[in-house]
Amino acid sequence: MGLKNNIDVHSVWISDTHIGSCGTQLRRLDDFLDHLHCNLLFLNGDILDKYLISNIDELDPLGRSIIDKINHLHTKGVRVYFLPGNHDSQKQASLVFKHLTFVEEFLYKSLKNKTFLVMHGDKLDPSVSLKAKWFAKFGTDFYEFFLKKKNKKNRSGLSLSRCIKISIKNTLGFLFRYRYMLHRYLVEKKVDGLIYGHTHQPKIKTYKSKLYLNSGDWIDNCSYIVETHEGEFKLLNWE
Repeated sequence: MGLKNNIDVHSVWISDTHIGSCGTQLRRLDDFLDHLHCNLLFLNGDILDKYLISNIDELDPLGRSIIDKINHLHTKGVRVYFLPGNHDSQKQASLVFKHLTFVEEFLYKSLKNKTFLVMHGDKLDPSVSLKAKWFAKFGTDFYEFFLKKKNKKNRSGLSLSRCIKISIKNTLGFLFRYRYMLHRYLVEKKVDGLIYGHTHQPKIKTYKSKLYLNSGDWIDNCSYIVETHEGEFKLLNWE
């Protein structure tokens, strides 16, 4: 989808924007919101990075513009849901975002009458609950160090930061049986699939009869999930 094309769909999911990070592609996200036309928007976790934002007033103009545009969506009839992730402070977000509905999980009924569980995904990641706050902050700062190299047009910095992020998440996911935990939870909830973020790895994949839709991130991928007016789910990138 090009920059001049409007997004006209039923529902949209974005996650892991990490506003406050030097790696967030704020200009693309801001442009994306300008072209967005939908009935429902899900901010599916890790939107405002609490480890990087101490004061919302310190955000640059693009960051504030994004917040203003999200707040303004309700005037267009868009219902916006905020599902906090492990990098979000719900208290901080509730002070910034007006007219949003905050929920931990959401049962979404698709236009084709399928039921999907919507959540960030950290809830079932044992590695998150085992991390102390200082360790999570250290990991964030470590990742930011390599993202700064990316922003200096250093290609090795780009590949290294992404490789580090994916390698760590995949290793921890394997060690803590993250995929198994997700699947068991979906079976318990009696849903057809999951729409989530957290891993920064955009994908649509079927595993043991359940459909997994991951919206990716806005650092490396600028990706998002949509359900069209025809009831089709798609994984797209804003380029």
